[in-house]
Amino acid sequence: MSQPLNPQTGEPNHKLVTYKAVFFQQRLDKMSRFCALLLVLLICSLSTNVYLYFVMTIEQTLPGTTLAAVTKPPSISKPNGTNQTADTTQTPQDTYQAVTAQQANTLFDQRLFEQAVVIYEELLLVDEQAAIGVKRRWHEHVQQWFKDKDYQTVEAFNAAFLLNYPYDLVFLTIKADTLAATGNISESINIYHALISYTFDIRQEEFFGARIHHLASEQLSSFKKSLSWQAIVDFADEVMLLEADYPPYILAQAEAYIFLGDFQNAERLLEPLLQISFYREQAQALLAQIHKTKLQQTAVKLQPIGEHYLVGGLINETNDIRLMIDTGASLSVLTRARFDEIEYETSPLYMGDTLLNTAGGQINAPIYQFERFQINEFYVDKISFVIIDLDNMTDYHGLLGMNFLKQFKFEIDQQNNLLILSP
Repeated sequence: MSQPLNPQTGEPNHKLVTYKAVFFQQRLDKMSRFCALLLVLLICSLSTNVYLYFVMTIEQTLPGTTLAAVTKPPSISKPNGTNQTADTTQTPQDTYQAVTAQQANTLFDQRLFEQAVVIYEELLLVDEQAAIGVKRRWHEHVQQWFKDKDYQTVEAFNAAFLLNYPYDLVFLTIKADTLAATGNISESINIYHALISYTFDIRQEEFFGARIHHLASEQLSSFKKSLSWQAIVDFADEVMLLEADYPPYILAQAEAYIFLGDFQNAERLLEPLLQISFYREQAQALLAQIHKTKLQQTAVKLQPIGEHYLVGGLINETNDIRLMIDTGASLSVLTRARFDEIEYETSPLYMGDTLLNTAGGQINAPIYQFERFQINEFYVDKISFVIIDLDNMTDYHGLLGMNFLKQFKFEIDQQNNLLILSP
């Protein structure tokens, strides 16, 4: 750029250049000071607005809390009883959290559980440690209510808290215990099974599993003590939906089926347990009980007579005879009087004579073969009877010997007066 010239000399005018530079520098300095002042004012204004907004938010969130309550440092007591202001000051945020925690606890103490949980949820969003402290305090109180058997209050709190936090292990455990204490064993077990799926701690899983088995065992024992066999079957069905292969449940249900007479289902349950060494002996005992019960159901009622027993049977399916059981006799015996009554109708086959030893000496007696002799559903075809004159047999018609009994496994249940026959 060319410099201005002196009109008189035609040379550069240095004084004019210096004046213009000074003038221009002065204007720049004034503008800089003005901008700096304006920037300071803007920062102050913005800070004031932010502070006022924060204070107004606290007052709206906590009704009844004044600005003084928020900003005034807390007082502490001196040893002599006078108060002094704490050296450390709290920020508005710290005070807000303390007031929120106090509000949650106050509502809890008033047993306004739904409102307390709402405040707890707000606190959890801004200060997790403070919320943990509140929850710990609540847990201690709920545990004490449980110990005092104030189950109604425990259930009311659980309902409010678990509505917002349905997977909380602490209060779900208390809910399960409360259900068990009030007799809702099935619901309690269901919750414990859910807890197993919610936790990743193997020790907790083992604890919940042991708790389930303890509750189930107590319930099954109670039903068994009261002979509530159908209740055992129904309860076992419920718990086996959750743990189908747990042997104690299977054994309990199988035993109940036995007493209910459902041997098919009992055997179906017990057969797989024979492959498990720890439970094999119990399964075998129950299967033996099934076998004995089946035999007893088909057993023949005996009539005791002195030290002996009388049993009724049929010759050729239509002719009743009553015989005394004699395991020392190789052949069965029929009195001449009863033989004469049924001979025409039964048409027995003469097989020859036999020599018998009696109290009066040896005698010859004829042997006749009948088409069939049966006791209930157990029968022997082509069976022989020795025909003897026995006038002293007035209550029965002869003897049942081994030629019938040896065809079966038999047992005389003297306690119940039964003849147990099996193929």
